[in-house]
Parts: sequence; C-alpha cells; structure tokens
Amino acid sequence: MKHTDWPAYYEVTAERQPWATVVRAAEAFDEAPGSPTRTAVDLGCGAGRDTRELLRRKIIKALHDNGVGLLLGADAPQVFNVPGFATIQELGAMVAAGLTPYQALEIGTKNPAIYLGKAGSFGTVEVGKRADLILLEANPLESIDNVRRRAGVMVAGRWLSKEDIDRRLDQLSLRPK
Repeated sequence: MKHTDWPAYYEVTAERQPWATVVRAAEAFDEAPGSPTRTAVDLGCGAGRDTRELLRRKIIKALHDNGVGLLLGADAPQVFNVPGFATIQELGAMVAAGLTPYQALEIGTKNPAIYLGKAGSFGTVEVGKRADLILLEANPLESIDNVRRRAGVMVAGRWLSKEDIDRRLDQLSLRPK
C-alpha cells in the first residue's frame, strides 16, 4: 500500500458493525449523523507524510472522548520497539493525541486491570493490591515526559533501584565496553 492510499484505507463506514463505535467517534468531528463514509481527508488530516500519525491521534482522541475503553500497548516485540521504552513512547503519543497525562496513565494502569477483571488486585496503588509500580523523581501529571525520571521500580513487592536497573541494562547492552 502506498502512503497516498492511507486516507482511503482508513475509511470509516457505518456498515462495518465492529467499527460502530469508531463511526460514533467520527461524528464527534461534526459529521452529520448517518453519513455513510468518513475519510482521513474529511477528518482534517490532509494528505502527505504525516497523514497516518494525524489520523491516529484523531481516532485515539475521538474514541476516548466517546467512552471507548483504551488500553496502552506498544506492539512489542518488534524491531526497535523495546518493551518498557516503547510503553513510555506510547504514553507520550496518547498525550500528543489530546489525552491528559492522567488519562494516558489510566490506560496503562487502571484500564487493563478493569479489562482483565482484576481491578481488586492491581491497577491502582491501594493497600492490599499487588505492589508493582514505578517510583518517579518528578510528577508525570505535570509532564508525561517525567515517566522517564524513574527512581526505581517495585516488582512483585521487590524494590529495584535506578542503579540496579541501569546496571542490568548495561549488561544487556550491545555497546562495546
């Protein structure tokens, strides 16, 4: 598929039942209700190099605004899409799409627990829940980029300091020592 085919590829058609929610979300862009087709160009994405990313952002925002439960995902493992690091990039992408940092963090913590039916076990920091969390040196609600400023990670009740994590990453590194 050529890059110029993206708008046609991303047509949102009312007849596609699995996409009924996407159609409702597309209506948030002032589309007349019942209109059969909406394309990336119609959504104000234009054509060109950034069309795919602009469309992705608009779809994410529209889905969220219309009550669709989103889950954070980084499509790992893929080449250059390393778990953990890719998740941090995906948080930034959610904020770039128009979600608040709080909303972006929810789709990576609370929402997966709800989706899996385990909200009583994990997803939020509460007494009696699993102790899996990242302790940060700065508030991610002020800037989602602060998720990169980790002091350490609690995994299954076991503390790993930033130094422990950096040492382990260095052991895995392909860089010459």
